[in-house]
Amino acid sequence: MGGAVVGGRMTQHRRIGVLVDERYGTLDGRVFTQNPYVRFLLGLRSFGAEVVLFGRLFANGVEPRYEVDLPGVRFVPLPPYPDIAALLVRPHRFWPAIERALDAELQHLDGLWLNPGHPVSLLALAKARNLPKLRCFGVMRGDYVAEVQHHHAGLRKLAARAAMAGLLEAFAALARSRRLPCFAHGPAQVAWLQRRGVQAEPMLDSLLAREDLTRDEPLDPALRSDVLAVGRLDPIKGLDVLLRAVAPICHGNPAFLVRLVGDGPEAGRLQRLAAELGIGAQVCFDGHVRHGAALFDRLRQARVFVQASHMEGTPKSVLEALAFGVPVVASRVGGLPDLLDGPEQSGVLVEPGDEAGLREAIQRVLADEALHARLARAARGVGAGLTQEALLARLVGRVWPEDGGAAPTGSASIKSRLLQQNARTR
Repeated sequence: MGGAVVGGRMTQHRRIGVLVDERYGTLDGRVFTQNPYVRFLLGLRSFGAEVVLFGRLFANGVEPRYEVDLPGVRFVPLPPYPDIAALLVRPHRFWPAIERALDAELQHLDGLWLNPGHPVSLLALAKARNLPKLRCFGVMRGDYVAEVQHHHAGLRKLAARAAMAGLLEAFAALARSRRLPCFAHGPAQVAWLQRRGVQAEPMLDSLLAREDLTRDEPLDPALRSDVLAVGRLDPIKGLDVLLRAVAPICHGNPAFLVRLVGDGPEAGRLQRLAAELGIGAQVCFDGHVRHGAALFDRLRQARVFVQASHMEGTPKSVLEALAFGVPVVASRVGGLPDLLDGPEQSGVLVEPGDEAGLREAIQRVLADEALHARLARAARGVGAGLTQEALLARLVGRVWPEDGGAAPTGSASIKSRLLQQNARTR
């Protein structure tokens, strides 16, 4: 059997299943997703693995941005349930097909990436009890209780919160009893799992490969920006706060340019807000930019990267900004303080929703060249350990320590671990 070198040792060829509740669609018989996160998942192939993606397959409504019909990848379709609530209130419509897919596939897997709190992952974990060779592990990518609350109102919000809290507790109980390794994107989520006796540690993910940081391609000056924000145009991202914060800066400097990369339900409202603030000509709405050279060009030319979210885990867009040496101004939410604050400060933190504080932080970083240079150096230092290969190596090493040693454990911060890892590999 084939393999790959991890931590100086040859890995075994493995089949790793992935349950992350993603939406997929088809075009000309090929399977696609519109979420670039699939690039990180497919990075498991470089560790001698075949990746088996389980996902909801929709006939329409999914833009064909990232193809998954690739060598070393197999797609297993699940029924197109609209959300978790549909699984709970209409079980007979979706669960039979889900069970058939799991029964057919789990017995052939060596590893299984589970989404804590998701009903399908709970079912898969229960079925895995009778499959001794299958190593399961959980990856918690955010504050799921807060996220479901954000998408509901009134009594539905209360019901959604209670349902998600119950699902998470059920997963934690199973993970504790099975001694499953689990990973989480924010320190609060790590602490939540650890308080329940789960073996949990921080984890970041990245879509950047090492080669993405070393390419020396000519820059397109039309893609420059003073302030860059990348992500879904959603109320939770606080982009209206960003626009109000930068409006006085734009009024005082006609050359000042803000660039928003991404699409989403807030696009129209944000464009109208920019016009109302009198800064429509200084805000570029780039829409979705495919992850790759065009996005990297924008990052390489940005003076400051801003993440004004009201709620986050540890967003990949911030990790990518750091990797390209862009100083970051961000809300003090989720895993961002752990990543940006401390002795090797690589960014400036403000309270979420604080328009005046955000404006002051942006102006300070742009006006103080020494501060800007120091933050950029620190960002590159942290960013060097944020490549897809480095982060997946930690995960693989933790789940299969015989391949190259377990990843660090304990309560050290995410950034401290990354810096320690960098020091060892320099």
